[in-house]
Amino acid sequence: MVNAHDEFFSSHKKVMISLSGILTFIANIKKAWTLFFTGGIIYYLNDFCTKFKKFHVLSGFILMSSEYEKKSERLRAERVRREEENFWIYIKQLKDIGISYRVRAAEALGNYGDPRAVPYLIECIENETDSGVLYVAVNSISVFKDKRTVIPLISLLKCDDKWVRRGAAKALGAIGDKECIGHILPLLSDSNPKIRASAAEAIGLMSYWDFVDDVIPLLHDLDADVRMAAGKAVKMLGRGDLADKSYR
Repeated sequence: MVNAHDEFFSSHKKVMISLSGILTFIANIKKAWTLFFTGGIIYYLNDFCTKFKKFHVLSGFILMSSEYEKKSERLRAERVRREEENFWIYIKQLKDIGISYRVRAAEALGNYGDPRAVPYLIECIENETDSGVLYVAVNSISVFKDKRTVIPLISLLKCDDKWVRRGAAKALGAIGDKECIGHILPLLSDSNPKIRASAAEAIGLMSYWDFVDDVIPLLHDLDADVRMAAGKAVKMLGRGDLADKSYR
């Protein structure tokens, strides 16, 4: 039989055990909360640092991009300024006493492709005496396909230099306007065989098939160069069957 003293201590022990369990439970909750709270702070700190780094990198990139754009704009402005300056230098050099300078200037103006050069190139081919400069100027002026060049180019079909004549014919072909045809057709019957050949070549390059009948008679020309030019022209104008025959 359990006496009252033992029952008291047994009950007291159970209470102590229960209290100890509660305290342990509370301590575990406190520890877990501390770890959770601390971990959360660390997580958010890490997240903040990561985002800050990204923002810093992005800000740096934006700043660098802005500086790069400003630098690029300055370089573009400087390039435009130099090109404009060089353009007028080349215009001036078209009248230079040195042939090599005139050749380089004529070639450069064609490469520039600036239509402001057309009147100066026209003046050049109207007054130039050196065939080398003329040839380069004609090639450059053909880039623009400008109708203002038709008359000056037609006059070059009568040039003694065959390369200048061919260059003029090619330039007229590049323009490809029927107004050119009206000026060139009479040259097919010119007394100079070189001019007849150049005229035939020019009409062929224009690719106006309606005028093939005007070129066909030259296939029987007494001059071999005229027959050759006419043969190439009629091929371009869709009558290769006639060009394949020998007229040499």
